[in-house]
Amino acid sequence: MRPAGPLACLLLLPGLAAAAPPEPVNTEQLSAGLRSLLLQNLPDPLVETHPGWGETKEVWNGTTWHGLHPRPQHKRKNHGTWRRMSRSTRLPSSSTS
Repeated sequence: MRPAGPLACLLLLPGLAAAAPPEPVNTEQLSAGLRSLLLQNLPDPLVETHPGWGETKEVWNGTTWHGLHPRPQHKRKNHGTWRRMSRSTRLPSSSTS
């Protein structure tokens, strides 16, 4: 015995095509709803990055003598360009209207 699934699908297709078209959507209401959701879920700040932040390098800082044997002293110093950047929105209540 064959399954009736494919036959039932073919019988239902004409009924789906005759269904009433969907009602038009009020775009102003949709826009207001999406805008409020967007403003509620925006992170602050939008983007935050720290390239090179905290990089240090061990450098020679002096010499200690142990009898006749010199031993170099080392110290960690800030190295490179430390940058901290963040971007946030400006007046989100009026900028997306």
